[in-house]
Amino acid sequence: MKKTFFSILCLLGIMLSACGAGAHYYNKKANDSISTAIYQELGEDIYYQGKYVTDTDNVTVYEYLFFEEQDGQLANLLKTINAVLQQQGSKDKLAIMCFVKIPGGLASVCRLDNYSDNREGISAENPSIQNLRIWGASDIPYTIYNNPAVYSDLQDIKHLTISYDMATITERDNIDWHEYFPDLETLEIIPEEPYN
Repeated sequence: MKKTFFSILCLLGIMLSACGAGAHYYNKKANDSISTAIYQELGEDIYYQGKYVTDTDNVTVYEYLFFEEQDGQLANLLKTINAVLQQQGSKDKLAIMCFVKIPGGLASVCRLDNYSDNREGISAENPSIQNLRIWGASDIPYTIYNNPAVYSDLQDIKHLTISYDMATITERDNIDWHEYFPDLETLEIIPEEPYN
C-alpha cells in the first residue's frame, strides 16, 4: 500500500513538472551595464532571464519575466534602458523581450527595440528605444499586458506594431494609439494567422 501511494505521488510530481507547474523562475545575476541598471532600479519586480546575440543581424536580445505584474514596471524598464543608452552613447542593436507566466511556462507579451532595418530614412540604430511590438495574448486574458492602457506611459515610442488580437481589443475599446504616443510615426497591424 505504501509503495503504491509513493508511486502515485512520484507520478503526480512528474506530471506537474512536465506541465510546467513545477517550474521555478529566478532573477539571474546581472552581467552588464543594462542588466545591472535594471536590477538597481527595479530589483526583484522583474526577473532577468539572460541575454543572447542573434546570428543574422547581431542584435543583443535581453529577456525579462514580469514575475509579479504591476502597473508602471514596463515604463520603468524602458526609462532605465534609455538612460543607460544615452549615458553610454551606445549604437548597438538592442531588443528587450518581455514575458509573463502562464500555465505550463512563459508567454511573450511585448518587445522593445532600438533599431529598424526595414524603414526607409531611419538609421539602423536609434539612441533610444523607439519601437514597441505588442502581441497581446488571447489565450491568457488575465494578464495586464492585454490592456492597452498599460502601455500609455511609455515615452518616445515612434513605431508600433500590434497583433491582430491587440488590434481587436483596441478597436473594441476605441483606443487611439496616437493619444498614447504623440510622436508615433508608424502603426502596423500583424494580420491574423489562418488555422490549417
